Amino acid sequence: MGAKRPISRMAWISDLAGMQRHGTQLQAACRDRTCGHWNGLSVEALIEEFGGEANLREVGLACASCGGDVLILASPGRGTPYRPVR
Repeated sequence: MGAKRPISRMAWISDLAGMQRHGTQLQAACRDRTCGHWNGLSVEALIEEFGGEANLREVGLACASCGGDVLILASPGRGTPYRPVR
């Protein structure tokens, strides 16, 4: 058996369709320190709203609690730390 090829970072955060293919998990963290709300995001719901070709760097998402700016965090799977997307 050959060695496993690591998944490149770009593959699992390229666009929403790519995220769906790779099973990327998403979280939105409010940037407002007084709010601090964390919200799980559904890739499928984002695809319905913005389309599969949409990139999270271009999509304007707001905090579900206060309406402020959010930091989008992505993880390629369970047990893997979340990393900022934008």
